[in-house]
Amino acid sequence: MRKFICIVMATILFVSIGALPVYASNSNHDSYAFSYVNQNGELITALVDKSNNVATTKVYINGILAQKSVADASSKTILTEIYDQKTLYY
Repeated sequence: MRKFICIVMATILFVSIGALPVYASNSNHDSYAFSYVNQNGELITALVDKSNNVATTKVYINGILAQKSVADASSKTILTEIYDQKTLYY
């Protein structure tokens, strides 16, 4: 499941930075969100916020932040934080 979310996040980040408009506009800020229900019945919500050459994506599972990624087109880096939602006790 975690690999699937990472793949989705990377795809969203690459598409969001690669789709920057060529023409000049008054606003360098864009944001959007989408949601779906996975096969386990969990609500997955992705929030994407683009500003200049930086795109920030946050993924929520049932309203709890699961992962945050920041892609910077200038430095060509993607920094990802994965938050552990389930702690196993033995």
